[in-house]
Amino acid sequence: MVADVLETLQRKGLLQFPGGTPASLMKSTNQQWDYPNGWAPINHMIIEGLRKSNNPTMQQRAFEIANKWINRNYALYQKDHKMWEKYDVAKEYVRAAKGGEYENQYGFGWTNGVVLDLLVTFNKRAIVKPTGGVTDVHGTGRANISGTNRTLLTRYLGTSKPFDFLWWFTKRILIRTLINFLKCKSSGSSG
Repeated sequence: MVADVLETLQRKGLLQFPGGTPASLMKSTNQQWDYPNGWAPINHMIIEGLRKSNNPTMQQRAFEIANKWINRNYALYQKDHKMWEKYDVAKEYVRAAKGGEYENQYGFGWTNGVVLDLLVTFNKRAIVKPTGGVTDVHGTGRANISGTNRTLLTRYLGTSKPFDFLWWFTKRILIRTLINFLKCKSSGSSG
């Protein structure tokens, strides 16, 4: 059954695109959820499903899609200095997605979160090059948040160490939650 998932993705052509996976294969609709537009949450779900499959071939495909998505985002960031809500994943040239009932949004949270998660998940294996290319360093035995990845993490997070950021972020959430809880308790509110 697991192999059927990969076979279906390949047969439908969903693994062939240079920038990730499009939301659908419906062409010429000019809708934001259709070809050639790719969205961060959809790519992330596909990547995570393949990565967690315990099938080495599917895990390799997850890595390949993650590399495509990271590099599509980074290449357009280099060009526009923005992270976008959705991307054109079907073309060799890099551009933000078009179509839909509103203009493509920039600075988008789920895009930022997915790229951060992929950089953390695949940090031992992939290096984002300034050109948008990826080098696979799998099996080298070294954690590889270096070069451009370090620059990206520092620019976005204020640290080149993703776990430092995640711990800092978690502490902030816990502190805010505790403060709100204490405010509610001191005011006699139960909510």
